[in-house]
Amino acid sequence: MNISADYENLYLVPEFVSEADLKNISYRYLTATYDYMINTLDSKHYPDRGTILCLSAGTSKLLSATVKTESADTDLYQEITREFAFDRFLHFIGKF
Repeated sequence: MNISADYENLYLVPEFVSEADLKNISYRYLTATYDYMINTLDSKHYPDRGTILCLSAGTSKLLSATVKTESADTDLYQEITREFAFDRFLHFIGKF
């Protein structure tokens, strides 16, 4: 069993010439995850019987988003939340 929290700061720099003079885009996320694993294999190498089950559930929340151009910095989070209302999103992963 594992419980974790992550702070992600994504800083993206385009490798092309932009018509809008784009310098970079940055996003900040806060993510919480719960992992659970069951291992009933009878031996580590060449098992005869048993299973491995992995389950993971998590949630992420956008904290901020900005776009930096040659002429200005734009706080996308204010515009995004006003127009699209981004909320938390969930993810579930299972392996058997």
